[in-house]
Amino acid sequence: MMSEEKNANDTFRHRNLERLGRELSLPARAGAERQARWQSATMKVDSSPTNRGFRFMKQHKWFAFLTSSAAAAIIIVAVWLGVAGATPVSAAAIFDGFKAAVQRALSIRLEGIDLGTVTVNGDLILDRSPHGSRDDTRYAEVHVLLKADDPEWNDLDAVIVIYQSPDNAWQYCRGNGGSCAEEFHVDPTEYLIEGEAWDDFVNEPLESFGGMPLRLSFSAGDSGVTYRFMRHQRAYVEQLLRFLLDISSAETTGELIEELQAAAGSIHVEQKGEAVYVLEASGFGRIEALEVTDVPLPHVDTLLQDVIWELRYDLTARQIVGTSIKGWPAALREAGIISGSGRVDLPTESAETLVHHLKGLAHKVDVEETGENIRTIRVVGYPLPLDTSSRDWRDQIMRGLLDDMTLSIYYDAEARSVTRAEFHGVGSPEGRIILEIGRVKLDPARLSPGYWSGTGMPIDDPVDP
Repeated sequence: MMSEEKNANDTFRHRNLERLGRELSLPARAGAERQARWQSATMKVDSSPTNRGFRFMKQHKWFAFLTSSAAAAIIIVAVWLGVAGATPVSAAAIFDGFKAAVQRALSIRLEGIDLGTVTVNGDLILDRSPHGSRDDTRYAEVHVLLKADDPEWNDLDAVIVIYQSPDNAWQYCRGNGGSCAEEFHVDPTEYLIEGEAWDDFVNEPLESFGGMPLRLSFSAGDSGVTYRFMRHQRAYVEQLLRFLLDISSAETTGELIEELQAAAGSIHVEQKGEAVYVLEASGFGRIEALEVTDVPLPHVDTLLQDVIWELRYDLTARQIVGTSIKGWPAALREAGIISGSGRVDLPTESAETLVHHLKGLAHKVDVEETGENIRTIRVVGYPLPLDTSSRDWRDQIMRGLLDDMTLSIYYDAEARSVTRAEFHGVGSPEGRIILEIGRVKLDPARLSPGYWSGTGMPIDDPVDP
């Protein structure tokens, strides 16, 4: 009977040790210096005088200790962590878990990304169905707060909302234009269109803003305001949104995460709880997916020769009541250069004085009576000042956006999966992007077009700003 019990115990011990062997890894081979210290310590113990009976007893107790499977686990783990100094979860394992996690149901939150004249917030939600992409629900809400350059005026919350599910699809936009409804207050225009638009959003994330200008200017009495969403800012936001959408796509996830891993100057893993590990990556260098193409500065004087500057002059008020630019060269626009006509100081004592001044500098000036007291003056070839603030922003700010960015990935060692990730310091120290893994219940109110539209009724065509 004792023999059978002993054999059974041996069988259980053997099985437990096999299970531990599958769960644990051998430590890295110790270096020559460490081996020498071990040998030295062993020699000192062996050469010291000992009682042979006591020595045998220690060895016997050591053998008895190893016969307990629970104790064996403690000893093996102690050697693995204490002697080898290995990290239980490697950075490679966490990045692999990140690749797998972002291809499941995912919500992405953008918070406080401050780019100077605008601040970006929003949500991207990909509620993936186990039955295939046709049953997926996709939602995007991107707010671009246009900051007034005069604190007396209100800021403008421009927003794009895209919703697409198996049963419904629509898109909403507010802020592609505006009107000065009252003193120091601008009301943005809006539109709502029914129909699928998700694929267009993925390809051109800000295209739904339509004709939203790079600069909006309004005036009331002697006060005026300008809102700027500059070309390079817009390009950066589009690249950022496209990057976040692509990082969750099966076709591009691996490549983009590998690029992030390669671009990080520093990567380390720290244990934050019993089974929680956090990977921190920082010091990012060049990330191609977040770069905005630099357009060389064109020959400006030649391009400005055919630009038409139109001014509307009020004979009674003796002032310019409106201006517009026609035929602004695409090459200048793509290079981030717009007209600085608002900064031109013109003599307005009379229409004659104004026209005389313009003829002295322009190639051609025409005057047309377009109202009882309004004269429209069309000027061709005037040496308009240039607004290079977009290029200045790119040179001074955009190129340093990666310097303070940090990526944190949270890993659950028990579940062997990533639970969330965060980009910190995006655009500003407070700016961050949070990626939450798992299905998210969308607020039903936000999924109703009436929640967004001022009228609650669909508009067939975008409002012309």
